[in-house]
Amino acid sequence: MIDALTHHALPVLADAAGDASSTLTLWAIGTLAALALFADHITAVWDRFRQKPPPGEVFATREELRQVHARVDNMLTSMGGSMEKLTAELKGAIDKLGEKVDEELKEVRAENKEVNKSLASIHRSLGRLEGHEEGGHHHG
Repeated sequence: MIDALTHHALPVLADAAGDASSTLTLWAIGTLAALALFADHITAVWDRFRQKPPPGEVFATREELRQVHARVDNMLTSMGGSMEKLTAELKGAIDKLGEKVDEELKEVRAENKEVNKSLASIHRSLGRLEGHEEGGHHHG
């Protein structure tokens, strides 16, 4: 095909163009096209005869895929169990912390009640010292 292109089409096109530089350009284009096709053919031949690894080294067999799938399943199951255990431990720790906060809060509330009682007592004592009755009236 390239031979037909270079012997028949290019001279006809060159004659139609009419000058030497056009002829030279057309011959250069034809030569480059022929070289590209030749390089493509050489690459195809090279690929055909190049040593390829056996299919077992490139592709996994069904059994190998099954084994990998089983290993992944085992890992996921193991990780799931670990996650459940970790979640339970975290929940336990949070619950304990919540209980401790509740206890501390009860203690603070009890202390607050005591402080309020003391403040009320101090206020009453100050009122008596200043001569006020509990109702806020002045003795006179």
